[in-house]
Amino acid sequence: MTTSRRALPTLKPGTYDGTTCLETFLAKFENCAEYYHWNKAEKLCNLRAALEGRSGNVLWEAKPHTTAAELSQLLKTDLVHKTKQSVIELS
Repeated sequence: MTTSRRALPTLKPGTYDGTTCLETFLAKFENCAEYYHWNKAEKLCNLRAALEGRSGNVLWEAKPHTTAAELSQLLKTDLVHKTKQSVIELS
């Protein structure tokens, strides 16, 4: 008798380039990290790989031992800075 196993869906956090909601991306990313039981190193590696375009520039600010949480905070800080800069340019 064979036992069939239900195939689990493949989850992907997607990529983030700064043109969509950061909080939504981070929520989806955290969901994937939890689902796949990523350790700290895997979480950081996957977060770094997901950053594209202008958002990827925060990787230049990250230190060698930056954690995923610290990188998330850098993204949030960068977003606030860019938003303020856009408001200044519109004034």
